[in-house]
Amino acid sequence: MASAKVAPAIEEVPLNANSGGCRLCGSSGNLRIALKNGQTSLVKCDSCGVGFVDPPYSSNFMATHFKEEYIQDDTRLEKVYGELRRAALTLIATQVLKKKQRGRILDVGCAGGYFLDRYFRSVKWEKSGVEPSRYALERMARRGIQAYEGDLLSVQLPSQSFDVITAAGVLPYFRDPARELQVIRRALKPDGLFVVELPLGATQIWRHTTALGKLTGGGSRSVFNSPHLYFYDLKSIRYLLRENGFRVEDFHPSPGNQQANALSNLLFRSYYEGSCVLSALSRGRLMLGPGLVVAAVSGG
Repeated sequence: MASAKVAPAIEEVPLNANSGGCRLCGSSGNLRIALKNGQTSLVKCDSCGVGFVDPPYSSNFMATHFKEEYIQDDTRLEKVYGELRRAALTLIATQVLKKKQRGRILDVGCAGGYFLDRYFRSVKWEKSGVEPSRYALERMARRGIQAYEGDLLSVQLPSQSFDVITAAGVLPYFRDPARELQVIRRALKPDGLFVVELPLGATQIWRHTTALGKLTGGGSRSVFNSPHLYFYDLKSIRYLLRENGFRVEDFHPSPGNQQANALSNLLFRSYYEGSCVLSALSRGRLMLGPGLVVAAVSGG
């Protein structure tokens, strides 16, 4: 989910209520401040690889932002969360259809249902979505997609009910990723497939904290302009999924959004293709982004 520039409220809480360490893995010995913006910091954990905002944006701000603010018109709904994301959405759908050809599919952060409506029109699929935006929920209803209004910690999903759950671009906003991953796992059937797509956090941090990264344009848009709470790389995603009962089966670099002009599109496409080559040659040890798609199976 992309978002416009915001000035979110923050919540003064310790790094971790139990250990004073990393919000994801609990480590307290390998933390460093990668970036600072006033009283808000981007903290990097060298143990699990995740970056996270500290203090986190308040739960009230996050709820209001996604319920009322981030989608307010059809142009943004269909273009920003649909057409401009088509390359990444196609990759997610490809990962799903390689492993599952029918069943019940749930999209977390469904927006107006563009993804489900475009790639899973067949009557072989029963489509549902979790979505907090009141505006987007109306579009989902017109497309015949069953809606769960709210977020993963507020909706009541049926247990062991879905063959596939997808989450495109929303994982960085999960306030309590371990709890929310447990909700997803409980809602999946024992052999259920979870496909998650997100921006590659390590690249985002690099572009904003190094001289070379800033020369590539990273300094033009602060990582604090969007209410991302976490910045993941492949290492931290593997850790999060493994610790919450998933087995990673496949992963790929993911392309960026369509750009405003042909030259920018060419540069981003070259960047993505180079990342694919590097990932293949290093057997997944090195990846440049722009994003990441991971396919995992519940019960790992």
